[in-house]
Amino acid sequence: MNNLVKSEGAIVLAEIDSLLPRLLAAEMTLTKARTQIGILLNEVRAKHYWKEKGFDSFGAYIESLEAQFNRGRTTLYAFAGLARDLLPEVSEDQLSAMGFEKAKLVRAAKKSTGQLPAANILDMAADDSVTTKQFRQALLDNKKLPDTVQDGKFYSLEYFATKEQQETIQAAIVAAKREFGGDGKMIGADEVLNGLILEIMAQEYLGAHSGAL
Repeated sequence: MNNLVKSEGAIVLAEIDSLLPRLLAAEMTLTKARTQIGILLNEVRAKHYWKEKGFDSFGAYIESLEAQFNRGRTTLYAFAGLARDLLPEVSEDQLSAMGFEKAKLVRAAKKSTGQLPAANILDMAADDSVTTKQFRQALLDNKKLPDTVQDGKFYSLEYFATKEQQETIQAAIVAAKREFGGDGKMIGADEVLNGLILEIMAQEYLGAHSGAL
């Protein structure tokens, strides 16, 4: 009986061992696909290719993709935003190699410091053997990501809102954070992250209501 239990246990453990590398490979493929979609969406926006499908704006085109790809507009704008913010300083090949999660960190570093990280750090981002967690730590070690609000680089937004309006705005920010940073590991002070999320939401609105985006 014990031998039978051990045999069944060995089969289950071996199956886990065989699935984990496949899961990792699938996740890497997915994160790179997100980045490549962002590059293509950015081209569609810049060259107004959405007009060829009869849409009135880039935002209307993005809205049409929601049901087709089961992704919210905020996520799709985030894909395109990465490409817009990092190209052409980062090459398309580099951006594709980074994948979505590490590319998000590169953009956060650029927004924090006003410039891209050094070439050796970008090489780390494009290196498949470097995990997102390791890359995030490298950026923090090199003071490339904000863990506190930095005077002179970030500005407070001043506006008046009722309690109900404030609750609605905060709920929207929390929901967007969950969609944009699904791993729950967006780095930086809450105030800085809120600014990034509000920018994405603003891009979504402008894209939906203006042919310029």
